[in-house]
Amino acid sequence: MSDYIFKSREGDNKPITRQQALIILKEAAEVVDIKENVGTHSLRKTWGYHAWKSGFNPALIMETLNHSNLSVTKRYLGIRQDEINDLYDNLNI
Repeated sequence: MSDYIFKSREGDNKPITRQQALIILKEAAEVVDIKENVGTHSLRKTWGYHAWKSGFNPALIMETLNHSNLSVTKRYLGIRQDEINDLYDNLNI
C-alpha cells in the first residue's frame, strides 16, 4: 500500500507528476478517439460517479471526495441530472 501505482523513473518509489499524468491521459484519450476534454480531474469524477452508480454509501463517497454535503456531491457527479433524465424517460406520457 505504500508504493505508487504510477512511478517516476527518477528515484525509488516517487510518483509521476500531475503534468506527466495529464500528458499520458491525453495521449491515451487520443489513441481511443475520445473527443471530450480529458484531464487528471476526470479520473476523480469518474471514480465517484461509478461508485455512486454501483450503490456504494453516498455519505462515504461524499467524505472521500471531501465535499461538505450530499447535494454538492450529487451536483459534482451529475447525479441530479441523471435522475431528471430518468424521470422523463420513465414517465411514458
